[in-house]
Amino acid sequence: MPKYWEWTEDVLARSIDILSTASIRQAVYASVYSYAKDLHIMCAFFEGWCPGTNTFHTVEGEFFISLWDLKKLGGLLVVGEIYDETVSQLSILKSTTEEKNLTVPATCTFLFTAFHYLAKESKDKGEFSAQQWIDFWCKRQVLYPPPVKSRRTTKNTPASTQNPSGEIEPRTSDEWTEEEHSLFEKLGCNDSRWAKIYLAAHLSCCLCVFVLPEDSDRLIRPATFKIASMMAEDRVFSLAIPLLASIYKGLNGLATSINPGYSRSFFPAHYLYEWIANYFDTYHAINPSPTGPHMTKYSGPVGARNAKPEEARKLMHEERNFDAKRFMLNKHRVDVLLDNGDLDTLGSTILHPFVPPICVCV
Repeated sequence: MPKYWEWTEDVLARSIDILSTASIRQAVYASVYSYAKDLHIMCAFFEGWCPGTNTFHTVEGEFFISLWDLKKLGGLLVVGEIYDETVSQLSILKSTTEEKNLTVPATCTFLFTAFHYLAKESKDKGEFSAQQWIDFWCKRQVLYPPPVKSRRTTKNTPASTQNPSGEIEPRTSDEWTEEEHSLFEKLGCNDSRWAKIYLAAHLSCCLCVFVLPEDSDRLIRPATFKIASMMAEDRVFSLAIPLLASIYKGLNGLATSINPGYSRSFFPAHYLYEWIANYFDTYHAINPSPTGPHMTKYSGPVGARNAKPEEARKLMHEERNFDAKRFMLNKHRVDVLLDNGDLDTLGSTILHPFVPPICVCV
């Protein structure tokens, strides 16, 4: 989408500290890159996918996409507040705690104000695309051309990925252009809130188009405004759990469809592409690797190593090349984690997918 990369880089430059505290920086950084699919690799994957167990079957056994995988791939937290999209009533938006603080951050109200402005201009009964949301908020010049379509078969790693460099130059949060001044004045917000409103607007967009998209139309969901506003206030939410649920729902919808090509199932497939690339080594890795989360290593139109149907099927089902240790915490020793209620965040993240009480060797 035009200007999304520019907007994301601007937000990362302005709000790196808040994004880090809210443990969302890695996910936002990953959205700067593009992720290509290979049709034959995906067809081979679906041939081995079992919707009854949510597992992928190979000669090595059954494998599943775990919460730990999503943590390592995209930097998404497993432990945190429950992610729940809701549109709060006006009385809730204005309600306060015993300490006289707003229950919902004031930034949320301004996101609804912006939504109201765009809804009045929209011809689709109050619905509008993420592109319209980006154009409303981002006043930066377009710096990057649209990414090219991926090439299916390549013998070597392509020299160029068409992705941004990923190098973010920090900037102060009070540097605003005249157009941005006019935007915030139109919304009627105090200048002390501008940075967090700007950040919350972007986080809402990122949730709708990258982390938890619901359809190919890429519509902005007002139900994300409350969560985005809380994230802009350093609140930490568990995004890996709803993301994994979305992936499983989409995969099973496609796997059980009579005509998968016309299925309405939709999920953030770029996480699946990178899961396959990491465990089955089906894509060329960028060299040197970006400094972001692990999924950026295979970003861009880098092309698959084997794109012919029979080669893709052999690679995914017959060859014993599944790297089960790719994301293991300790590859050269065995550690024991006991769920005794006294684990640190890392230990809780690893054990979270399992039903307690349990002891796991990692």
